[in-house]
Amino acid sequence: MKVLEHIENGKGRTQFSFEILPPLKGENIQSIFNAIDPLMEFKPPFIDVTYHREEYVYHERKDGLLQKKVVRKRPGTVGICAAIQNKYDVDAIPHILCGGKYLDAELQNHAKTNFCVGVAGYPEKHIEAPNMDSDIHFLKKKIKNGASYVVTQMFFDNKKYFDFVEKCRNEGITVPIIPGLKPLTTKKQLNLIPHRFNAELPESFIKEVLKCKNNEQVRAVGIEWCIAQSKELISWGVPFLHYYSMGKSNSVKAVASSLF
Repeated sequence: MKVLEHIENGKGRTQFSFEILPPLKGENIQSIFNAIDPLMEFKPPFIDVTYHREEYVYHERKDGLLQKKVVRKRPGTVGICAAIQNKYDVDAIPHILCGGKYLDAELQNHAKTNFCVGVAGYPEKHIEAPNMDSDIHFLKKKIKNGASYVVTQMFFDNKKYFDFVEKCRNEGITVPIIPGLKPLTTKKQLNLIPHRFNAELPESFIKEVLKCKNNEQVRAVGIEWCIAQSKELISWGVPFLHYYSMGKSNSVKAVASSLF
């Protein structure tokens, strides 16, 4: 079933979904199932499987030159999605990187597809975008080219999301915009998240985290903050609350237990 159909079936009720990481190469797929199992009680209509870009390493050859080699630390998302759908009978959505053009011009006997495509949105703009107007300009192009819904990058201040939705609507973007959330779990993430995801942490939130003596206390603060965000978003009428689990389900389960 398509995400738009799940939204329609929800009849205005906010639903639960989450994203997982593929396992590292060499790991058993059971590590994925262990992360999913605790969250299935909340009946997610779909699960996202994120994609990781390839990395490059350089090996020195006998002649002293360096040879560039492509390394993929995690397997592709399509196979992982097939395994999830088979085990849990739930829709699984693979992340696929693309540039919008079909590369195989010589494909024979092809048939039309009927996919429901979702794209990423950035309430605080993509880190590579020069400004928010530029970011929304290209988001609008994605919608024009067939995207049916948007899932946002994580944010920790709901006003960022509300402002983003308003700007999108003013630009004629009418598709559902699903908020993406993540409960903070470690002090290290205070520096990591703004750097890696271009997500600003509110000053009051930072102060509460800095008071914590250990990561267990940080996790409790992160869960409490995420629950408060979620409740406000539910009251605002969002179709889904989409949680980034990063392969660990304990904190997401604690949040979901308060809401669903």
